[in-house]
Amino acid sequence: MWSNITMRYGRWYTPPRTAQEAEKHQYQRKNSICRTKYYHGFLWRRPNDLLSQPIYDNNGLIVGLQSAIKGRLEGFDSNNNTIRIPSPKTMPPFMVGETIKKDVKLYTLTAYFKHPRLICNPGAQDAKEYKGLYIQMGNDPEKEYMEIPLKLENLPKKWKKAECVAKMGTHYFMNLSKKLNCEELYPVFLTYTDGKLGAFGWMFQGKPPKNNKYDLNWYYLPPNLYAFTGLQKDYLPAWIKKPKKVDYNSSDY
Repeated sequence: MWSNITMRYGRWYTPPRTAQEAEKHQYQRKNSICRTKYYHGFLWRRPNDLLSQPIYDNNGLIVGLQSAIKGRLEGFDSNNNTIRIPSPKTMPPFMVGETIKKDVKLYTLTAYFKHPRLICNPGAQDAKEYKGLYIQMGNDPEKEYMEIPLKLENLPKKWKKAECVAKMGTHYFMNLSKKLNCEELYPVFLTYTDGKLGAFGWMFQGKPPKNNKYDLNWYYLPPNLYAFTGLQKDYLPAWIKKPKKVDYNSSDY
């Protein structure tokens, strides 16, 4: 499971597998202790890049990925009213993160590839890499997480099957239906191939703020590319086709 990790945000990208590699590629470590009030592990970030933030354990091995957006991001509800993104109905897995300049908070989505209890455990030096997928659902990831089944047969029915997209797999979205309000769009999706988990990704709607120094272009998914998300017409909410709506999407394999 997870023999390699690649990411697709409009283009392919491979995060550094070790903290040593991250440092060579101009990433900067953001915390000096493993257990923080926002996540577990050591998070590394490139300047002006909130999109791809790898997380490493005490051994310097990649054990997770975090993406963040600024709290000033705006979107729309189902009545086309402007709202702040993320919507409270998508928290968690969206979590309140650190405060940056001018009292602007970050909102984060965090995934771990092995059990969160092992990430900061000094006795877990021999733990193998990439043994699962855990989505952080609270401030204490050791207790508050959603474990994603590695086998499709164990996936709860609330995950709705969409289409199989070439080179991506069959997509699954939580509670997706025509009646779904856009502010309730669950920001995590999954793909399975031959009954096995192959990828996950983030998905939410909104529009980037003006004069934004953080590159959000990788997130952007224009309406003519919605088919590549695997959204079936039977599940496609009417609001997703409205001109105002701007969706963001990323995939991790």
